[in-house]
Amino acid sequence: MNGTLLLSLMCAGVLATGLPAYEAGQVPGGEPRNVTFCEMAKDPQSFADARVRLTATVLFAFEHFTLWDPDCATNDANFELWVTYGGVVTSGAVYCCPGEGRRADRATPLPAPVVQDNVLKAFRSMLLKERDAVARATLVGTVWLKSDQEGYGHFGLSSLFVIERVLAFEPHNRKDVDYSVDAAYHQARELPCGYNTSSDWHTGGRWYRDRLVERFVRLQVAADLGERAWSLTDPARVALEAIREVRGETVTSLRRIRSSPARQVYDWARDGRVTTVVVSRPYFLVRYAKSAQIAWVPIELETKWCK
Repeated sequence: MNGTLLLSLMCAGVLATGLPAYEAGQVPGGEPRNVTFCEMAKDPQSFADARVRLTATVLFAFEHFTLWDPDCATNDANFELWVTYGGVVTSGAVYCCPGEGRRADRATPLPAPVVQDNVLKAFRSMLLKERDAVARATLVGTVWLKSDQEGYGHFGLSSLFVIERVLAFEPHNRKDVDYSVDAAYHQARELPCGYNTSSDWHTGGRWYRDRLVERFVRLQVAADLGERAWSLTDPARVALEAIREVRGETVTSLRRIRSSPARQVYDWARDGRVTTVVVSRPYFLVRYAKSAQIAWVPIELETKWCK
């Protein structure tokens, strides 16, 4: 983890299905086990009802409040760990069904109340303000594994991590880093005759979970080694290379339709078709970069054409 980003303040729902019933005095206790998300993903049964301390990436967006680690995103993609807060504190996550949303505190608290200190307040406030955020955090909580009959989170598909304390998190203080979960935010240009859409390379809101993660890390390493040094500063060239690779067509120029220090959107029109490319500096690449510079990578490529 980039220590210069780590924020350690320390100054001071309803789920999709039923919750385990704990009687007074049965709440898991004792010193939490220090683990990694990848260790849990590899052998979840070893962590059933365990109190753990871990540092992982938190994904918070529509139908998302989960933990993830890019180091094991591909090999252990079947392990889903939904997140909520202990006690009466709701997450604000919107999912089915019915989700927690912006409802008030729970009438019936979950076991192991969350510590409501300044760290939690700042962490929760950041997520609720952005509504589409990726954050690196160190957490203490309890793991509840899903069974064949019941699970947690969106459609009850996940195991559950109940946060007891947010120890630290990385603030969103860089304008050149894309902290969003959903990469598919751009607004495509409408053609006069209307259009159909063909997704040549559409990573969508789950771009961080598929094999492109490994590719993006390799691109960052290549940029740091000087093999693709231009990708640190030239997002338009990154977009051009993506079109050439996916479509096999020679492109010399693009039109930039949206721009920010962390994300650029380009389109290219030819023969009634418009190809849109989104390039970004994803937040998770901060962990792999050898310097403060994050490489531009193509996170979406989509073609539209007239009927």
